[in-house]
Amino acid sequence: MTDTVSSPTPPTAAAPMDAKSAKAAAKAAKAHAKALRPWYKKKRFIFSGIIVLLIVIIVVSSGTKKTTTSTASGSTASGSTAQPLATSGSSPSSPVPLGQTASVEGWTVKVISVAPEATDTATGGPPPAGYLFEVYTIQATRTDSSPESPIVLDPVLVGSTKVQRGADTNPMCYGGTPYNDQVDQGGTAQDSACISVPATDTGLVLGLGVVSQTWFATK
Repeated sequence: MTDTVSSPTPPTAAAPMDAKSAKAAAKAAKAHAKALRPWYKKKRFIFSGIIVLLIVIIVVSSGTKKTTTSTASGSTASGSTAQPLATSGSSPSSPVPLGQTASVEGWTVKVISVAPEATDTATGGPPPAGYLFEVYTIQATRTDSSPESPIVLDPVLVGSTKVQRGADTNPMCYGGTPYNDQVDQGGTAQDSACISVPATDTGLVLGLGVVSQTWFATK
């Protein structure tokens, strides 16, 4: 019996595509290749990354600006509440301006007024010939820890005669409201008294302090 050997079937040639089918196939292949690209090469991821980066930059910049503004505002507010002390007053020729505050031996002091008095409040009489009665008024806040009375500031008046005159200088006069009570740290009191000065004495300034006098303008 003779075996029959079959011949292999030749491959069938692909049917040629028309132009429309070829164009559709190329478009599909391109879409497939585009879908297989790495994620970092796809436009939607690149655009999303740019948008996220811009948002982060805007948020950080805004926060920095707000912090800087707040700090500056705080500094301004703190500076506005400060009450600087006068640096003048070391001599009668450079007194602390009237109404300004200066530090004097455990006190912060300002002169409220120095005004003439027509009559002595104790006797009712006028000043002796050639003299004037001047009543000073000061406001003193105690800064030292130990209680004290503002009369220890020992106020004196001096003018063009260059002679210092206090409340116990003759001829003595009585006026104002001396504050003899002690003032605790942080407390404030007003003290006033009368000092007689020559009628020819001009340009009066008020000196306060025993160890080192600080001078205040009276006008």
